[in-house]
Amino acid sequence: MRKKYRKNPKMSTVEFCQEALKTRIAPPSLGSVKRRITVAAREMGWSVSRTKDVWYADPRVSIDGEELREIELKAGIEYG
Repeated sequence: MRKKYRKNPKMSTVEFCQEALKTRIAPPSLGSVKRRITVAAREMGWSVSRTKDVWYADPRVSIDGEELREIELKAGIEYG
């Protein structure tokens, strides 16, 4: 069973995805930030550019429902 994860009740989907990428999908144990972003991009099937946008929570990025569900599955946590 996946657990719900939200540090802040007002956390946006982009912030949730950023946190999931950084802590669950490509944790610090993998090494440098560059390597972690590359690993996260491969894991998610995204371009490195898209992954960087989510990693750094670029205000122009949006996460659609399908991407959110994929992140929830791969990270083992639920948004909400």
